[in-house]
Amino acid sequence: MIKRVKDKIEQSRISSYPSTQQWNPIVLDFNSGDADQVQILCRFGQLQSDVGSVSWFDDLSLHAMVIPEPDELETRPTFNSCSYYWNLPDDINGGQQIGVQFRAQGQAAWQRAMAPFWFEKDRQFRGSIVDLHENTTYKMQVLDAQNKPILQRTFTTWNSDVPIAKTIDIRSRLHDGNIVIQDQGKPKGWICFTAPRGTIIQVDGVNNLSGAGIDIRNAAYVILKNIVIRGGQNHAVNIERSNHVRLINCDISGFGQDGQLAKDPVYYMHQGARINYQAGIRAFSNFGLVVERCYIHGPRSPSTGWRHGHPLGPTSMFVNDLSSTVIRYNDFAASDQHRWNDAIEGSGNSSDIGGFNRDADIHGNFFAFANDDGIELDGAQMNVRLFENRFEGGFCGISTSWVVRGPSYIYRNVILHGGDANRLVGTAFKDLKRSDIQGPAVFVNNTVYSQSKGFGGSQGQRLYRNNVLMAGSKAYPLFDLPHRTVDHSLFWAERGPAVREDFKRESVIVAKPKFVDANNGLFALQADMPGAMDGKSVDNLASEKLHGSYRGAIRPGLTAIWPRRPTSFKIDRGQIILDPLTDVATFELQADSTADQNIHIRQSQTTDWLDIMPENVNVPAGGRVTFKVQLRRERMAYVGNYAASFSVTDEQGMSIPVTVYSWQNGPTQPVLTVGEGSMIAYSQMRIAKPINGPVTECKSEKSMTLAENKALEAWQFDLPVEGNYYILMRVYRDDDASLKKYLKAGLVIDGQKVADIAWPQQLAGGRWEWVSCPNPTRKTPQKSEASRFGLFSLKAGQHSITLENTNGVQIDSMVLTPVFSLLSGAVNNMGPIPVAMPNH
Repeated sequence: MIKRVKDKIEQSRISSYPSTQQWNPIVLDFNSGDADQVQILCRFGQLQSDVGSVSWFDDLSLHAMVIPEPDELETRPTFNSCSYYWNLPDDINGGQQIGVQFRAQGQAAWQRAMAPFWFEKDRQFRGSIVDLHENTTYKMQVLDAQNKPILQRTFTTWNSDVPIAKTIDIRSRLHDGNIVIQDQGKPKGWICFTAPRGTIIQVDGVNNLSGAGIDIRNAAYVILKNIVIRGGQNHAVNIERSNHVRLINCDISGFGQDGQLAKDPVYYMHQGARINYQAGIRAFSNFGLVVERCYIHGPRSPSTGWRHGHPLGPTSMFVNDLSSTVIRYNDFAASDQHRWNDAIEGSGNSSDIGGFNRDADIHGNFFAFANDDGIELDGAQMNVRLFENRFEGGFCGISTSWVVRGPSYIYRNVILHGGDANRLVGTAFKDLKRSDIQGPAVFVNNTVYSQSKGFGGSQGQRLYRNNVLMAGSKAYPLFDLPHRTVDHSLFWAERGPAVREDFKRESVIVAKPKFVDANNGLFALQADMPGAMDGKSVDNLASEKLHGSYRGAIRPGLTAIWPRRPTSFKIDRGQIILDPLTDVATFELQADSTADQNIHIRQSQTTDWLDIMPENVNVPAGGRVTFKVQLRRERMAYVGNYAASFSVTDEQGMSIPVTVYSWQNGPTQPVLTVGEGSMIAYSQMRIAKPINGPVTECKSEKSMTLAENKALEAWQFDLPVEGNYYILMRVYRDDDASLKKYLKAGLVIDGQKVADIAWPQQLAGGRWEWVSCPNPTRKTPQKSEASRFGLFSLKAGQHSITLENTNGVQIDSMVLTPVFSLLSGAVNNMGPIPVAMPNH
């Protein structure tokens, strides 16, 4: 610990992370500032468990930090990109116009990079060069306004193939359900941990400091490769204060704790703490982290949905204070049964070192089924690059709410079928914070096909170009703001206007996009669609010379399945929709002509209602194989929507993800079940289309419409068990943008009006949604987050329920249940419930 003292008064203190049971360096960087004294404290554990142990300290030293010259040009390469930082002295004008060009060693032609951004507070130009080749040396030049070189540097991109000095069977490190890795490799001698194929490493993490099954701390030049990891009390893997750690082709699931759903409604651990921030991989304060070709899925606990406040629950990765990071070609694949909170969650959203912090490439990943964000980029976002990913089934797609430093680059991503477990939707790009600290961000050549809105309304400097947004409502903008450049995009909304009336951009087309084959997951625009190839060039990001100027994430006309990955095989569809009368679908795989392929299916244990055959197959070079996707309807226990994914994978872990959507219709007559979790339900529900794309066809075979001051015909039922019951209804509201009032109805039980129900205007228009009925006459035991839910005391016997409407509503389903979990919207695998919570 470092204490800063001035005039004998402590000014501040900085603490290191705890050390370990091996000799490891502890390094603390600090600024003494105006302190006249600095105290260095060597501290040790003082818990009961530490009694009798010995702590050793050695080689204590204090050194002045070497600060680079202010005009130094710093480069930070990764495999395929390079960040750069040019610090200017105070006597040089930072407002000058400069450019950057680069070329690979041995090439004659220079290529222009996107111009850097100027940051007055830091006296710094910074930006990124992208689309580079790995293990290649490049030269870059900074140019003045007359395109004359001012400064130049060379840099070399990272290499995937690193020298291995030692290979260790990770089972040798497994002790009492825990693995600790503190090994220190070297740049020319990495240490690789692996396990025999087919081996499952079962961990619990109970005795590790972080609660992680595998705790990697103060390690360097370490690889975990080809390991199947199950378990972890809090996290499966924790990586902390380490440099150059790589996780490659690891299968991670079963982490976190089984939660009990309380009446908040939040999942609680047995110790009484809320379940949140439990991760497949927790990564804090690391340099040079690489996670690639991993499959992270199936946490023990689900997350809660937006119906009851901000979601809480598990995540595939939990990150903070990272530098020089690559996350590529991974499948972060939850399911409707066990959703993520955020597929990747950041810590320190408003911090200048928060989240991925700086110099990150996040590309070629699949982010599936989050109750909040597909990814939280929030934090510093200093040269953070998010590209060629696929986001599917999240409340929001990409969160850039806090760009504390910037710049951030978001390009060539696809965002599909937004919605949480209840199919509530937010925005595809959650770019919302209105703050003076907002740094710049670039959104170029992205495609959105979703019920959600398009962009948020940040006041930061933004470039929106060549984007295709087919949204449910309000593609862009929620409101127009200065410091934005919006051009050469294609906007459409299925419900209401796509843009505001005062939004005028000649280069922005407001028209319905025509995709190659949206039903089968092919989201390139059709090549002959007007405007498809009429984008605008952005140096290095959307270069006309290298990429062509087009709109959307994928070149029009291509039958490419996102995310973009260098696979040695291809398949003919990335999405399968099976209606209630169809149980089987097929897709075809073709291997390339270079070598035979051993292909297998990766599938989460939370999707046992889905079979894919064959599970393993050898495909000869250039050969073709047909796979069958089979629904197991006997395992589809509830009425409503089902969404899941599987990955078609080679031996190296390179995969193509496929999503599957289906649904179960309910009976049209009242249904009664008796026993534990007994419930009674009335339903006329028929779901026509389950997928949460911009076009909703979620209709009822028959519904009851309550006009002004009219009453619904009473629903008569026989209640077998006396008790306290929640009442849920599935309601519909028109998509009228001018409707700024609540939907209201009077609840009448056995001829007596017991409550006035007000359902909030946040209910999405033009679609059916489940709502609960509050009981203002009863003090409920729930916490404040669930105060909107009401319990109604009913005796056994005959009852009737009627709704008296005041401003118009449609209803097609009603449920009485004593089971609070039905309200949560957090889980769907509730057992054999005839008409429960059909999430759509």
